[in-house]
Amino acid sequence: MTSVFVHGVPETAKVWDRLRSHLPGESIALKLPGFGAPRPDGFDCSTEEYAQ
Repeated sequence: MTSVFVHGVPETAKVWDRLRSHLPGESIALKLPGFGAPRPDGFDCSTEEYAQ
């Protein structure tokens, strides 16, 4: 099973690197728009946009 990590705001996916290095198996750390991933055109950074 793959573990999935999502960072908070205003963090980046790097916040999980140390923990992930100690875990067995596969894991991924998602990057939110504007915090390590590019912001799509027209993205307004609202709670609704992030959820979508």
